[in-house]
Amino acid sequence: ADQGYNLLRLKGLPPAPPQHVYRLWAEVDGRQVGCVQFVPDNDGVVAMPIPSEPSSHASRLSISLEPLRPGGDQ
Repeated sequence: ADQGYNLLRLKGLPPAPPQHVYRLWAEVDGRQVGCVQFVPDNDGVVAMPIPSEPSSHASRLSISLEPLRPGGDQ
């Protein structure tokens, strides 16, 4: 958090189906807040900087697999 970002590191994720992405969620004060979308590499690895807000204040983090909407927005 001192650098202004956190690092998301995951291993072993299966590939996202076509037209789908993974999304990181942070639970902050009992609310689910969307953080970032991502797709693992061919080895199932994700290593990317993410904004420190809201992930630094999360009591829990979770990941979902979601369809892309037109324009790539979630």
